Amino acid sequence: MGDFYQVIKTIKGRPYRYKQRTFRVGGKVCTESHYLGPATEAEAARIRADMALRKGGPSRPAVRRAIARLADPAAAGSRWRKPWDNSSPRRQKVRRIEALQRIIASSGAFVNETDAAYYDWTNDQLGLPPQARFHRVDGGDADQEFYHVALHELAHWTGHRTRLKRTIPDPTMARYKTIYSQEELIAEATAVIVAEHFGLASQALGLHEHYFQHFLSNMPDPAEALVKTEREAHRAACFLIGRANTTLASHDRMSP
Repeated sequence: MGDFYQVIKTIKGRPYRYKQRTFRVGGKVCTESHYLGPATEAEAARIRADMALRKGGPSRPAVRRAIARLADPAAAGSRWRKPWDNSSPRRQKVRRIEALQRIIASSGAFVNETDAAYYDWTNDQLGLPPQARFHRVDGGDADQEFYHVALHELAHWTGHRTRLKRTIPDPTMARYKTIYSQEELIAEATAVIVAEHFGLASQALGLHEHYFQHFLSNMPDPAEALVKTEREAHRAACFLIGRANTTLASHDRMSP
């Protein structure tokens, strides 16, 4: 309490930046606010993510626990497998989880129904296989794996230059492998953090840990990579949850 931080205030549908601080005068909490100017959509997105960090979302200890588990070699399975396969005899109906459906819908991301899961940085679009193609993998139910894949791709989506502005993995870059691997660490951690925040812990035996550790092994300094993963995955998780909470609050204000 006492330090200035930035907030976004929406006035007549447009975002504006303010710097704000709270402080005590006697037993009373006071707020001081100063106008900074209009905000671009990218600025508003980044500031709202920081606002979500202050207002709630996953706690820092919860984030650290999730990443520590993902990085624990003892938890890793033997290999990663796609949890979607049209020919699988183990297909299940994906159970609808309203909180996670709201995360997907409120993001505003453009989602294509495709044969593979991906995020296209150039066109700012997601690809997800249909829910009917997901199945149980190493103990993880179809709904757990579908939502985990969707959250993983949405985590990449948060890194776009109009949102949290992470470095885009470009194959022409000299450090492409490192940048790509770091982004995969952030996306995988974000998916686990958001799912667990809403009570959906995957039961897949080491599937996500194996995936995470594969990319961690590509990093020149794994300890530094884990520090960055913790910071950026926390921001990405708060960004997604913050958008969902904002959408829900707007809906509640409009409801009779």
